[in-house]
Amino acid sequence: MIDDLARPDVARPPETGSLRRGVALNVASLGIQGALRLGFTVSAARVLGPAGYADFGVALAVSVLVAIVWPASAGSAVVKYVRIAWGGDRPADASAVLRHLLGRLVRFLAVVTPLLWAGSLLVSSGAALAWGLLLMSWGYSLQTFGRGVHLATGQLLREFVLQATCGVLALSALAIIELRDDVGPGVVALVYGGAMSLCGLLTWPRSAPAGGAAPPGVDRFVWLAAVGSLASAGFVQLLVVAGKLRFDDHEAGVLSAAANLASTLTLASAATSMALYPRVSQLVGRADDAGVRRLRRSVFRQLVRYLFWALAAFLVLAPTLVPLVLGEAYREAVEPLSVMALAAVTTTVAAPSVAVMTSGPNRSVARMSGAAWLGMAVGVAVWGLAWLGDLGGIGGVASGFALGTAVTATAAIAWADRVTADRLLPTWLLVLAALALLTSAQALAGRVGWGAPAYVLLAVSMGAWAISRRC
Repeated sequence: MIDDLARPDVARPPETGSLRRGVALNVASLGIQGALRLGFTVSAARVLGPAGYADFGVALAVSVLVAIVWPASAGSAVVKYVRIAWGGDRPADASAVLRHLLGRLVRFLAVVTPLLWAGSLLVSSGAALAWGLLLMSWGYSLQTFGRGVHLATGQLLREFVLQATCGVLALSALAIIELRDDVGPGVVALVYGGAMSLCGLLTWPRSAPAGGAAPPGVDRFVWLAAVGSLASAGFVQLLVVAGKLRFDDHEAGVLSAAANLASTLTLASAATSMALYPRVSQLVGRADDAGVRRLRRSVFRQLVRYLFWALAAFLVLAPTLVPLVLGEAYREAVEPLSVMALAAVTTTVAAPSVAVMTSGPNRSVARMSGAAWLGMAVGVAVWGLAWLGDLGGIGGVASGFALGTAVTATAAIAWADRVTADRLLPTWLLVLAALALLTSAQALAGRVGWGAPAYVLLAVSMGAWAISRRC
């Protein structure tokens, strides 16, 4: 227990435990972070209103994109190469990987900081929002890298304690802010960024001892993963920025709030990936192909089993919860949020396949990057068609995002089938059809009420899901 709470040290053998415990701790850790983000989303939306929230939402989106460009993928590299090194009993190489990537992270932040500051002032966002953007960018960058270090060392309990501590501090500060009447997006960004930066600093690992050598493909892996992440994890941030450019302040704020609420729904995907990735990497280091195939198939079927009903419950509750939590000004967020919930479930079911692909050689990582960019291209094309025809509004933007996400997930599962010599793609297509029909039934009922067409869609959806469980 004491070792699990100590500062991360990649020179020591990683902690191991059951996959179920790993997923539970990851869900708890990300749940705390999600609660923090959800709390800020709800409070900022209520205090700032849709127009003010649009500015905060764009700053938040930019800070997440900054973390995606290098730190998040560098954290994934720490997990992959440290676990592979320990799988091959080469602890000195594990230390070398961490030293190499820490140096790269410091240089990245040194370059990006003045660029962010100058860009914020050029768009006249004000000094408070500029500083808030910097703090959020530093915080997200340090946290995403530090999370990779904790996964590499197996210290999931420490990650949970850090997130819980920083979450309590941030939500306490948030409660004080809500007592004021003159709160602007800059103040909200400063408080949120301060909490994120504090948590990020506490994830900093112990100095890695000298010796060993980082594999020559580490930097290439990071860049390939970053390119793919910009098109996958960065897709929703692009949606927020595009909404600010395309719609008026009210609609942009509603879309941004829906996107940030949807981000909390990706906890299951992130937790599954975080628990699977070190295990798959270690199996790859041992050349245990059969173990990789069994693990992927088992987790995929468990996700299919539960997430259909989780999405159904969310779609039923969303029309009541969204205006209740955010306020009546955000009632229009129900439709885009429901569609983005479908995208979140799609990403989660594909998580085992993504873990298999990104744990393999760099050519597999390149294929995943290509799949992510293909999905984003499809989504952007849908946006373009909707805007040219003036169709769909913010709901059309969300639909393009969901379609692009489905394309990426399908490509990931198809590639992973080839790598593991498995056949999960037919089952996945049935699952995807069931999820899409379920969301369509809710959308139709929301517009014209529950009639025969909506019930038919619901029945077909449940039938497709039932058949997929037997494949």
